[in-house]
Amino acid sequence: MANDKQLPAEQAKRRTLQQRVFRWALRGSIAVMVLAVIACAIYGGMWFYNSSAGKERLAKVTAELDAKEPGWRMADAIRIHNEQLPPDDDNIAVLALRIDKELQKLAPQWDKSDFDSLSLDNRDQNEALDMDDMVDLIDLVRPWKSLTDQLAPLQHHIRGGLPLKDIGNPMQMDFGGLLQLRRVSTLFQLLSTEAAARGDGHQAIAYAHANLNVARTINGPGGAILYLVRFAGVMVSNRTIAQALAWCKNLDERELAALQNLYMQEANEAIWERILKSERAFGHRMLESLISGALMPDEVIGATSQDADERLRWIDYQQYMHDDLVSLLDWYRDALANPNSPPPPAGRLPDGKFDTNRKFSDMHALVIAGLHSTTLRHRAACLTTAAAIAAERYRIKNGRWPSKRDEWQTVIDFDKLIDPYDKQPLRMKAMPDGLIIYSVGKDNKDDGGEIDLANPKGGKDEGVRLWNLKHRRVPQAIKRIEPEIDGP
Repeated sequence: MANDKQLPAEQAKRRTLQQRVFRWALRGSIAVMVLAVIACAIYGGMWFYNSSAGKERLAKVTAELDAKEPGWRMADAIRIHNEQLPPDDDNIAVLALRIDKELQKLAPQWDKSDFDSLSLDNRDQNEALDMDDMVDLIDLVRPWKSLTDQLAPLQHHIRGGLPLKDIGNPMQMDFGGLLQLRRVSTLFQLLSTEAAARGDGHQAIAYAHANLNVARTINGPGGAILYLVRFAGVMVSNRTIAQALAWCKNLDERELAALQNLYMQEANEAIWERILKSERAFGHRMLESLISGALMPDEVIGATSQDADERLRWIDYQQYMHDDLVSLLDWYRDALANPNSPPPPAGRLPDGKFDTNRKFSDMHALVIAGLHSTTLRHRAACLTTAAAIAAERYRIKNGRWPSKRDEWQTVIDFDKLIDPYDKQPLRMKAMPDGLIIYSVGKDNKDDGGEIDLANPKGGKDEGVRLWNLKHRRVPQAIKRIEPEIDGP
């Protein structure tokens, strides 16, 4: 009986303990939920505050830009660019596109790799072509001889550009005609090289001049990609001019003077400033589209719905997006304040990582800052080519290379021949068989005029090798079919 009385008491005691545990667990859960709600409310309040404050700061910065630089936004910049283009018949880019249509009719199966197989870009400027290469070159050029008359206007037109079209995608733009201009540039390279190989300096310079004019029409608010293509076109002209200076003995001083002036204009163009303004407009529109939801983070930041951690980081980042755009515009402001100096470094934390609250602006600035050295190389190439042409003009007039500042001054403004890398005058090194004009290159080290044509980005000096008249060699294949051209 006693045991029967104790059993209900123990059960009641156990039940009471369970109830107490449950109540404490319930209270704890409620407390956690309350804390979570408070934390969410605090985070939400901070999120809203950060977003609102960032929005106000962004509105202030963009209002200042609107007042200081009307038309800086992408849509306005494209409209202004297209409105300023000349009529089609006076637009060198449009004239070049017409040539491309004819080119496709004459040689629809032609591909740039046919020309690359000759390896002319990496060949020593005074190295003779062998018979097989010369035959291949002549065969490539023969179908296009009928286009010669159409090329003449391109030497004299210096106005123009490709019309740009905003297709509504913040990540893309319609660069209609860009690939066609690149193909026409290759045609000019072929024609100029073939003319130089025949010793025809007039035609070689004419084609190089036309190619330079076409390359200079590639501009506008289309981002850095436009100017990288422009740089490639100018580099093609540099190579063909160097070949003409190495192979030809009948160059015309007046034609060289016109080409030299064009190169000095290109060297003095504010291209880095244009790239900065163009990319600023691109970056602003891209991040603005992220803020509005017109652009998904998957397309820019890399956040995906399958990656939960990245998605959470993206949600957290959204409160700082306005401030991130302010940081981007501030970076461009500082870079444009002194466009002749390297851009400010992209913001990073002490451990070298990017600030997750500024992930777009820092990554964008890092990529664009890397293009500065490319613009320096472009300017150095234009200056050394202009100086080489000036030296050849002096040689034509005086029978020798210029060696003193006063002698250089008769054919070019010597004070403007400043190496963009180390801010010192370009180097001129006299050789027994000619002259080397060079820049120290990106390593800022004078290698004594050692120019590595096969590896132009390898850190050696960058420039042009000139040859005395008697050391110029018309390619061997041409020597077999016509006599070497005599000269003074």
